[in-house]
Amino acid sequence: MPHASKIDFAVDWQPGHVAWYIDGVKCDEFTGTSAQIENGPMQLIVNLMVDHGWQQQWGVTLQDLTLVRQLELDYIRVYQQVP
Repeated sequence: MPHASKIDFAVDWQPGHVAWYIDGVKCDEFTGTSAQIENGPMQLIVNLMVDHGWQQQWGVTLQDLTLVRQLELDYIRVYQQVP
């Protein structure tokens, strides 16, 4: 099996905004009030469904289209800022 490309996904979750990143590039951001952005205890849910619909929306194509056939998760890292 060929070696797959590594892609980093990140979320910056703050009291006033939530921003999404792919390989360090901000893809989208939601800005709202504390009533709109959850700030209580939460849990992570990892959905390993492979979908390339976002490529069509952004007008980009993966260099290797066979990469949409599988998804391997190496690790999840969570950081929390100390108040």
